[in-house]
Amino acid sequence: LIDASCPAIVSIQPAGGNAIAADTGEPHPHDDRPAPQPAGFLISADGYLVTSLTGLAGQERARVLLNDGRAFDATLFGQDQLSNLALLKIEASGLPFLAFADSHFPRAGAPGVVLASPNGSGCLAQAGMISADFLAERAGLWSYVELRPALDPDFAGAPFLDRDHHVVGIAGLRPGSDADLGSPLLPAGTAARIVSELLRNDHASVNRFGIVADDLLPELAARAGVDRQRGAVISQIREGSPAALASRKAG
Repeated sequence: LIDASCPAIVSIQPAGGNAIAADTGEPHPHDDRPAPQPAGFLISADGYLVTSLTGLAGQERARVLLNDGRAFDATLFGQDQLSNLALLKIEASGLPFLAFADSHFPRAGAPGVVLASPNGSGCLAQAGMISADFLAERAGLWSYVELRPALDPDFAGAPFLDRDHHVVGIAGLRPGSDADLGSPLLPAGTAARIVSELLRNDHASVNRFGIVADDLLPELAARAGVDRQRGAVISQIREGSPAALASRKAG
């Protein structure tokens, strides 16, 4: 799984120079090691890739290091502030890429591995297990699943893969999480919808009520105890929106 998936894992450095290059050896001001590079992964053979918006440090361009030693300039193709997800584009073709798991909501107990490549040379791998979800923790404004053991900053924007090599979640996209308790993952179903909207419109849609809806997946319907197998479900709510003020919740 790791050998087959690692070529699609990339390292990302904002073009503005806010991050320290992996090969400079300069210490991070708050640590005795180089600053971690944002993680990301290719989602198409023609150079689209997903990462954490926070890791771009407000820049619209970035430097992307592939695992075959090549480096590319990337442009910010689209972004979603609500999920903290960014879509970058490099000019290349014939690239290895990862696919999202179709119609999937990870269940508690599901195992997998998270991959990152901080230096653009080989992958860091951490095995983990889905320990909880937003329904169990009674969270409010967005749907997520929690991974344990917790991940370090090198894995922000990294994919969580199942045994079929599919992306079932993305790490480090939830701001303000408590890393001592676990690492939240954006589920593949929500991430795939956001990526699809970014490819079409450069941004994800949020209606004037502040609600983002996803398809009601069979796994999520079963988890929530809903009899119906079709419909829509709230996956995200914008803070301060009419939906948030009306005490609506994800799920």
